[in-house]
Amino acid sequence: MFLQNFNPLVLIESVLFIYASYALGDAVLRLAGFDLSSRIKRVVYRLLIGYGIFALIGLVLALVGLFNAAALRIAFFAVLIFSARTIFSHLCGLARLGFVHKNLSGLFRDYPFFKALIALWLFANIFIVFVPITGWDALDYHLPIINDIITKERADFTPAIPSYNYLPILAEIFYAVPIVLFGETGAPYVFQFLMYSVLPLLLALIYDFLRDRVADRRLAIAAPLLILSLFDFQREIMHAGYIDVFVFLFSIASTLLLIEAAASRTIQQSGIVLSAAMLGIALSMKYLAFFSLATNGLLLAILAWRAREGLGWLVRWGSVCLLVIAAIAGYWYVRNAAWFGSPVYPMFSSAEFTGAVENLIVERTPQNFFLFPFARFGRWFSDPNETSSRLVPLAYFGVLYILLPLTIFVRHRLSAAEALLLLAMGLWLLFSFLTSHQIRFLLPAVLFLVPFLVLLADSILASIRTRLAGTGALASRLAVGALGLLFVVTFLGNFHYFQIRFLYAFGVYTEEQYIGSIGSQ
Repeated sequence: MFLQNFNPLVLIESVLFIYASYALGDAVLRLAGFDLSSRIKRVVYRLLIGYGIFALIGLVLALVGLFNAAALRIAFFAVLIFSARTIFSHLCGLARLGFVHKNLSGLFRDYPFFKALIALWLFANIFIVFVPITGWDALDYHLPIINDIITKERADFTPAIPSYNYLPILAEIFYAVPIVLFGETGAPYVFQFLMYSVLPLLLALIYDFLRDRVADRRLAIAAPLLILSLFDFQREIMHAGYIDVFVFLFSIASTLLLIEAAASRTIQQSGIVLSAAMLGIALSMKYLAFFSLATNGLLLAILAWRAREGLGWLVRWGSVCLLVIAAIAGYWYVRNAAWFGSPVYPMFSSAEFTGAVENLIVERTPQNFFLFPFARFGRWFSDPNETSSRLVPLAYFGVLYILLPLTIFVRHRLSAAEALLLLAMGLWLLFSFLTSHQIRFLLPAVLFLVPFLVLLADSILASIRTRLAGTGALASRLAVGALGLLFVVTFLGNFHYFQIRFLYAFGVYTEEQYIGSIGSQ
């Protein structure tokens, strides 16, 4: 059957839920007086706030035993009423066809090849969003937790389901909300499309961060394509039921706000609070967000230093951030401290759990830290079962190790934004090296690496253009042309990497053949 598991009704419900989340986030940020600096940033953070509030509404209803269709639909319609002003303004905008045409036609005005490739890539992979769920962790405990909450209409944290009674589960509750809201009785689920929404949101954030910081705007457009070429990241997004990608998105969204503030020496109180809110949501989903908590703490200190603020300011705003984070995520850690004697149980409490998470591939020594990315992503050369897609992040780290010495040769001093991105990438890499060598936990380090490489490459190319005049301009064009060729190759590689999913989606494989071929991927 053509387009198996692709349900237009679920797609419509997904779009409705996403729009309601955006309208809610818009109303909340307007009410709070938050003013974000760019249109892209406003869209992304409004949507993330909306996602977070829907998840927190679900948490409250699950804790009081009212996680049912009636309560969620009342909450949903209350959200629509609360967001009526935003919705009305959008309806008026849609009625002005000229306004719509102007906004859509402007999207591809500059650098149409790169932009068209991004749009085509995102569109093509929509067809494999709703394939059957096969991931081990999803089937082992994520989906059982979701189904248990739905069946019982409450969260009772039964130990009968692995991890349910001690891990933060805000992401699972978020996934359960549209299932109950729209009365879904089985797959495909709205949350599968919500997971896919992580991809364009992250691409937009990275592009927005770069576009006014590069001399060659083509490189800013290239950054989303560099991320799309990370098939391990896309695989996590397609891993329906997994929660990591939302943790990555909220964590990176939180950290980028502080990087921007520290780089520009600009203290915007609303931005600091919003960053803390993003991190609070991430910490309500997975312990992994503690990597960002440590990173953000250091970035806040750097912001205080660069803005010439004293220790008192740092203590005051550090306390504000911790209060915001505690208000959102504190429940999970207070619960664990009360029940198990450790807020992050079973981390550092269970040797079996810690060992399973670590999955070490090299000894944790100082010299191995610098070799760690190559040991992790370069196993294709020694392991016949390893996927060649890992060569992409391996190449990114290889370019990093080439460009950093080259900055000395061209006498380029890292900008504040470059240095802070390098710091964020290095810290996430370090924390992963010390705690877990699982590839998916390393992905945020690679995601931070991408904008750093783009900024660094732009600076080096600008220096070469200045030094070599006409030859430098030619070198710049050749570099961008090589990138374009690379992206065509990785775009085609996307269909090879996800070929089993596409074969199922377009009716070549039956569900049994798909499950037998895909394994747990």
